[in-house]
Amino acid sequence: MGAKGQKKTGGAVKGRSSHKAKILAKVQEDGGKSPLEYLLEVMNDEEQTVGTRVDAGKAAAPFVHRRQPQAIENTDMNELKNQSREELEQRLKELEG
Repeated sequence: MGAKGQKKTGGAVKGRSSHKAKILAKVQEDGGKSPLEYLLEVMNDEEQTVGTRVDAGKAAAPFVHRRQPQAIENTDMNELKNQSREELEQRLKELEG
């Protein structure tokens, strides 16, 4: 962060269109379909093979659905869940020293 009163440098230029916006504008200008529209059309086309339709659906999914965070496997917690209360109390005593 610069000193007080200094002009900001770097970062995005205000009012400049993004790469994605340019691509979408070009698609609309050409009268073509967006990538999502094309993939959905292939996915719903019953004349396509099932494999092609599934692949189109997989490719379209990121455009429509947000990716869910991956669960972090905590093996220590899984190990603790399987222990009895007495075993947990003994382990706590050992840790407290």
